[in-house]
Amino acid sequence: MKVYITITVMPGTSERLQKKISEILPGYEYNEVLGSGDIILEYETKTKDPSFTAKMAEFSEVIKKLADTPDINVIKSYVSMKTRKMENQQKTTAYVFLNIVPQHYENILDYLFKVENIIEVNTLLGDYDVVVKTSAPLNKLSSFLDEIVHAPGIKKSTTRVPTYQLNLCQN
Repeated sequence: MKVYITITVMPGTSERLQKKISEILPGYEYNEVLGSGDIILEYETKTKDPSFTAKMAEFSEVIKKLADTPDINVIKSYVSMKTRKMENQQKTTAYVFLNIVPQHYENILDYLFKVENIIEVNTLLGDYDVVVKTSAPLNKLSSFLDEIVHAPGIKKSTTRVPTYQLNLCQN
């Protein structure tokens, strides 16, 4: 079972926190999201016990150790349970909500339709103008999302990664 852990850190503590993470999780790789103060860890449980309960117990211990670290403000975690479809694709879905500067609206929509890893673009009524559904390999997701949210004409953005997908329709 893979678990993705997003850690929001206090400004200026990144280097010290990297050492602490290396002590808690030796040998694990992680990505620092530039400009956001976030670190994303991909943790795969090591227990030989195949039960979900054993895997969650191991994961809980990791979270407890991270939570005891003073430089961490917020910890969010997402459990990835492999399905046959995800094993084949090895991609992570993300939904990006965008506010667009009105005079750039058409240019941004044109741009979004040309980006390779975008699956859907939907215009919205409400707090955001557009929601973009993306699918990209986890190790490339951060740089791919940066490319979208820093496009000229984007005022504000927020990204959400689903933790569980329920398909209600059969194809």
